Order: sequence, then structure tokens, then C-alpha cells
Amino acid sequence: MKFKYLYVVFSILAIACQDKKTISIFLDSDLVHQDTVFLTEFTTDRLLAKIPLSSSKFNFEVPDNPSIARIKLADNKQRYMAILEGGTDLTISVKSDTTIFTNYVKDSLLTYLWRSTNAFFADHGNFIFGTRDLDSLKNIFEEFRIERKGVIQGHKEQLDEEMEDLLHYQNDAWIYSFLFFYGRMVKNIDPKSSFFSFTEYVDDENIWVKTFPHNSLYKYEIQYLKKLDSIQSIEHFLNFVDQRVVNMDNADFLKSIYIKSLIERPHYWPKHEYLLNSESLRELIKREKNNRYFTLIEQLSKAYLATQKGEMAYDFTAENLKGEKVKLSDYRGKIVFIDNWASWCGPCIAGRPQLKKMAARLKERDDIAFLFVSLDAKKTNWMGFLENEESPMDYQSELFIKKGMSTDYGKNYNIKFIPKYMLIDKQGLVVDSNLKNLVKSERQINELLKEQN
Repeated sequence: MKFKYLYVVFSILAIACQDKKTISIFLDSDLVHQDTVFLTEFTTDRLLAKIPLSSSKFNFEVPDNPSIARIKLADNKQRYMAILEGGTDLTISVKSDTTIFTNYVKDSLLTYLWRSTNAFFADHGNFIFGTRDLDSLKNIFEEFRIERKGVIQGHKEQLDEEMEDLLHYQNDAWIYSFLFFYGRMVKNIDPKSSFFSFTEYVDDENIWVKTFPHNSLYKYEIQYLKKLDSIQSIEHFLNFVDQRVVNMDNADFLKSIYIKSLIERPHYWPKHEYLLNSESLRELIKREKNNRYFTLIEQLSKAYLATQKGEMAYDFTAENLKGEKVKLSDYRGKIVFIDNWASWCGPCIAGRPQLKKMAARLKERDDIAFLFVSLDAKKTNWMGFLENEESPMDYQSELFIKKGMSTDYGKNYNIKFIPKYMLIDKQGLVVDSNLKNLVKSERQINELLKEQN
């Protein structure tokens, strides 16, 4: 089978008495079936490089310390993990079937840790989510951790000490990450429970903490809730973090990641999210203005504040099933309910029947519009789903924004997960940009109809 290659060369350039590590990427012109290769930072989702295949060479700076990146093609179907180090030569190979790999064992092992975690859930899902024996649950994950540790040690001769240490840290981190998710969100286990005894092994001062920062934050949450019954305030929790992190750079990074996650994925923080509002976020911005990693939360904060109640809703443009351009402002004078969804999103599909029934109950009203905005990557995926759906909505209600989560639409409405439901009033002002419960949503719509009748 013919292989196709991307050549990524790392070199160190001394500029103004300071070493700067630069990646030079050379692309093979045979890769014509894809238009773009993306490198994104694993921890922050920051785009490191967006590389058009028409380029013969592409340069960008490497982070100061070794970091973890995702490598993916434009269709996002195939992804690979890589450790970016200055001064190394990295070859990224793409098979004709778009399978991605590199020339480093460390990258294949890192990708193995990620993929084997998903495979483990698939193989043991019934037991994991069905058992009430928490000790047995932790035992099977500990056995899995030890098994993978053996795989890493089996390649010891091909790894330097630093990379071996990073891989062992990642192995532990993936295991602890699930245990935190299971205990904090799936089962809502009491923080004082012995289930969380594993937190003592979460090394929050490890040099690699930035490659998996959420585990340290979850550990601090458990420690906090062991002393107090609830999160007193976001600022109080941040003070708690400050008191426990010795390295100030790590402290700044962890705080910025916490705020970023709270804005982007509030459901990851069920005991915190109700404390986040416009007022508290503005206070956080003031508090963290000197944070070394403030840029991670600056734009997100602006998007969050712009989508709060009473703000003018971003006037987006979408396409309906007839190919006509539609703008939000076209519906001025009507209450607008927006369902952000995609054909690949299971929860989105599951919610559509209930949404359509809601729309049917209000179909006689001419002062409300239901817009089902598909954020699919391809128009054919959107149209294909609707063609096979029973009782689809009319062509005016079904709209499409290509790759909507990564466009200005997604950025301005802070769409980091779907389904995401939004409600806009007759004046084009945001009523709620993060509706969660469809029953409550209908009640809120009816109340708004009465208010603005």
C-alpha cells in the first residue's frame, strides 16, 4: 500500500539571545485527497498549526517545553497523538486510507494510551456503569494501569528517561481522569468516601501536570469538599488552589484551565456552574488579569458575556434546505428558539422528537420560530439525515452552518458541546444561551410569549 508523507522538522533558532524552537513543515504534494492538516495542543485545544497541503513549507513556534498535540486531517475522522519537542525531526505519515502515524515510538505509545482507554470502556462498559462494587471497579482500572505500564516498560530501550516519565504520567492520568468522572459526575459519590482514596496518588506537582491539568483541579475539589459541604464561591475555590500549588506558573495555568473549562463545559463542574454568571466572571477577569495564561480565558470570557441575558444576540447567517441564506435578524419581532445539533450527535437526535412536538404545540403562533441549526461538517450529512427522518420539520426551520462549532457562529455563542439550546426574544436580545431542560424550556417560552404579547 502506498504511503504518503508529511515532513515536520524541528529546529532551534537563537534570536535576540533567547532560544526559540521553530517547526518547519514540508508537505508532500501527493496528499491531494485532503486540504488541511491540523495540529492542536491537547491540553488547551489551542491551534498550533493549520497547514494547507498546497504549501511547500510551513513554520510555527514550538512551546517552550515538550507538549502533547493532536494531529488530524480536515475531516477529523483520523487523529493521532504526538509529543512535540524542539530539536527533533518528526515525520508524520498518512496512508492512503488516511491512517496517521509518526516515526517515534513515544507517539505510538501515547496514542495507544488514548485509544486503549476508549477500547477498555467499550469492552467493560456494562460492568463499569452497572456495578455497585466500587472496590472491584477501582481494581479493574488498577489492573489496566499496570498492564499498560508493562507495555511502556517493554519499549524502555527506545525511550529516553524524560519521555518514559511522561508516558507513565499519562498512563496514570487517563485512569485517574475516568475515576474522577465516575465519582464526581456519574455517581455523585460523597467526597469523604474512601472511593476517592486514589487522589493521594495524583501528583499535582509533577513537571508534566500541564499535560493533564484537570486531574489536579479535581483533586483540589475533593480536598475542598472534604472540609466544606459546598463550593462557597469560584474565587474561594481559586484561593484554595493558590494555597496548595507551590509552583506559581503551574498555579496560573491551573486557574486559567479551571475558568476556561467552567465557561466551555460547565457540566464538568456540577458543583460550581451555578456560581458562574456575568457578575462573577467580571470579578474573575479582574482577579486574573495578571495571570500568565490569561489569553486562554480572555476571548472565552468575551463570548460568554456577549451571550448572557439582555445582550444583543449575534446576527448569524445560515442556509435552509432550498439553499437560501437566512439571518437571525430576519426573525426580528418573533421569539426564536434555536436547537444546535449535528447528525453525528446521539443526544441531539434523541431530543429532536420532543422539540418537534413542542414546535407543533405552538404552530398556530406566528410570533415564535423554531430553528434547527445543523453544525455538521458536510452538507450532505445534514441533508441525508433529514431525508431519512420521519416527520422532518419544514425547510424554513432546518438550517445549516458548515462546521458551525468552529466558525464565528460557534465562537460568538460559545458552542463547545451539543445539543445546545438558545432562546432569543422579539427584540433580538438573548434570554438564555444555555438552556438545559426541554420541559423547562417550553415553560420559559410560554412565559416569554405572555410577557411579549
